[in-house]
Amino acid sequence: MWVLDALVTDGLISGDPAVRARLDEWSLQALELGPELPTLLGTRGAVLVELGRYEAGKTLLAPLAAANQARPYDSLMSQAFLARAERALGNEAAARQFANAAHTIAEAISATPRVMAMLARHETEMQPVRLR
Repeated sequence: MWVLDALVTDGLISGDPAVRARLDEWSLQALELGPELPTLLGTRGAVLVELGRYEAGKTLLAPLAAANQARPYDSLMSQAFLARAERALGNEAAARQFANAAHTIAEAISATPRVMAMLARHETEMQPVRLR
């Protein structure tokens, strides 16, 4: 289950379209092996957001983001993908709050350059569309 989670997490961080098609299957398999594990619930929620199922992803991620005992990396990922979900659902203020929280955690834990690149990619996606 942890190997599956690592594959999914790598796919989420990289944004690799070749892996994207497998994220749903892999995250479901991992969650079947550890249905109560917060990390796997968070990974599944992030996959749902990545696949455009924003409400379903938000349902899994919101309790994890609010948990005081979440591991910092899990919290970072939950906050980052909640920001994407809220943005897609039109909740700009909530999206900004989650994105800021993700950046704060990333700085506090000295996140890897790949994670910082993912956050930057998400930030670009969250920029308002400007009409010319």
